[in-house]
Amino acid sequence: MGGRAPQLNQMLQALLEDRFKLKVHWETRTMPIYALTVGKKGPKLTPTAEPAEQRPNAMNGSKRLPNGNTLSTLNVVDRAMQNFVDSLGEFMDRPVVDRTSLKGNFSFKVEWESEPDVPSNSGPGMIGRMMHAGPAMFTAIEEQLGLKLESTKGPVEVLVIDHVEQPVAN
Repeated sequence: MGGRAPQLNQMLQALLEDRFKLKVHWETRTMPIYALTVGKKGPKLTPTAEPAEQRPNAMNGSKRLPNGNTLSTLNVVDRAMQNFVDSLGEFMDRPVVDRTSLKGNFSFKVEWESEPDVPSNSGPGMIGRMMHAGPAMFTAIEEQLGLKLESTKGPVEVLVIDHVEQPVAN
C-alpha cells in the first residue's frame, strides 16, 4: 500500500467522525510493559556483516511435537533490536520496549516449546496460539539470546475515546 496508507487512515478517520461523531486523542499513560534487557551473562548475539539487501526475509513458524506441545521458531535476519522488540510486541499481552542498548543489526533464531493447555496471554487467533507468552518463551530468550524480558511499568501511548454516538441514518 505504501504511500496510500496515511491517506486511507485520514479518510477512515473522517468517516468515523462524520458517522459516529467520534472524538479521540492520544495520551501517554504509565502501564505494564515488558522491557527487553541484556541478561546477566551478556548477549549471545553477533552483529551481521552483510548488507540487508543480500539477506533473506525473516521466517517464523511452529510445529506440533509428538508430546502434543508446540515448538515455535522466530528467525530474525539482519535486523536492529528495535525490529525484534516490535515483533515481540505484536504477540505479547503488553508493549515491549528495547532497553538493551545494543546497536547494529543481528541475525539469530530463538525456539521455545509451549504446552497446548497452557493459556497464552497474547490474545486470540493463530498468532495467540503460536506465540506462547509464558515462562518457556521468556526462558528461551534468556538462554538462547542472552537477553531478558522483564515485567515492569513504563510510558505507553494510548488512544482515548472522548465521545462517540450511535451512527446516523443515511
